[in-house]
Amino acid sequence: MRKVGVFKEQNKAVDFVSCLNNSQITALIEEDEGEYAVWVHDEGHVFLAKKLAAEFQSKELVGKTTKDELPKRVSTKSKIYQPYLTKLIFTVCIFVFLLSMFQGYSEERSKNGEYVFPPVAKVLLIDYPGGDTIGSENSSWGGLYQILLEKKDKRAKLWHGQILDKVRHGEVWRLFTPAILHLSLLHILFNLLWLLLLGKMVEQNMGRIRYVIFILITGVFSNLCQYLMTGPYFMGISGVLSALIGYIWMRKRIAPWEVYFVRKESIYFFMMFIFGFLGIQLISFFVQLVTGYALPIYIANASHISGLFSGIFIARTQFLSKKWS
Repeated sequence: MRKVGVFKEQNKAVDFVSCLNNSQITALIEEDEGEYAVWVHDEGHVFLAKKLAAEFQSKELVGKTTKDELPKRVSTKSKIYQPYLTKLIFTVCIFVFLLSMFQGYSEERSKNGEYVFPPVAKVLLIDYPGGDTIGSENSSWGGLYQILLEKKDKRAKLWHGQILDKVRHGEVWRLFTPAILHLSLLHILFNLLWLLLLGKMVEQNMGRIRYVIFILITGVFSNLCQYLMTGPYFMGISGVLSALIGYIWMRKRIAPWEVYFVRKESIYFFMMFIFGFLGIQLISFFVQLVTGYALPIYIANASHISGLFSGIFIARTQFLSKKWS
């Protein structure tokens, strides 16, 4: 996006956007410190839009423009960008959550130490060990965290846990699908509100095809990082959300013509949340390592951190960004 004009009065900005719409140019208005900036989405329309802005403002200065001279405002509903992919992900997450609730989700463990999950979670988790519990012979991978906390004489067995057993047997969707699972109502509400806020802006600036690639790359990468750290029992789209935050933060720095209506305070709050929990988890880890006393913190923070840096990396390298001329 590029800024093509600034108006002191909102009604003038609205009239100018109507003029642009009549010329088949999609634009939006952003309020900034009492002024109204008009942004054009398509880079190919910038030259014409700036020319129209100069003509429009010159007429305003000499007082020649009257209400009758302005072109009729047209309905722009068909031209407003709709974040269909973000809405689709939102809907899928809601559906899977309701299905898991219907199937009777339980966080408790059975007597033999195996987690109890509804059928949909067993199919969508990155791995599900079935009858082989973590730590037993021929078990699934339990994560680096567990290995480092285990006694030295038992670590060798854990190192030989089967990594991505289900994926290696053809269930490749599991690399991404933990992102569409959620633990509780509060968990899904928090994640999906951020998804609607951030996802629609990135989808609009990036384009739908690039956006799909971005979601898949950051989702798979953050899931794998979390899996390597803690094993298969995690869920939530917060790794992708962290990637969106990292992407927006970097793009606002290196590509200011792209419009993201996110205050820097909100971005910094999100980052403080991630690194704050990292500090708490490190303290918990060392306390358990030294004293053996467990302070469990059930937050998949490895996916948050890896997602954040993957988003920053993609934004910085412009791997999926539109190339402006």
